[in-house]
Amino acid sequence: MARAHHRSAVPPRDAGGAAAAVALVVARRRWPAGLAVAIAYALTLAPVSGIAQAGPQLVADRYSYLSTLGLALLLGGGLIALRARARPAR
Repeated sequence: MARAHHRSAVPPRDAGGAAAAVALVVARRRWPAGLAVAIAYALTLAPVSGIAQAGPQLVADRYSYLSTLGLALLLGGGLIALRARARPAR
């Protein structure tokens, strides 16, 4: 006898995205760059994301590179800040 698979009302990737959005809004005063990058990511991804999906991917790779530019800048800025903290003041 085959078991019926239970499907949740909210897919895990949607729940994770919603949790990340809530965390960024809550942390906006302490870490405003995170929210700014998330908004820039959403704005640059929106025109090419499409409402109807043609496969299991969220968005085609060729359209997602530009939108990740903000994430790369945020990571680079964070590494520079960590490096500046690690160096003793002269």
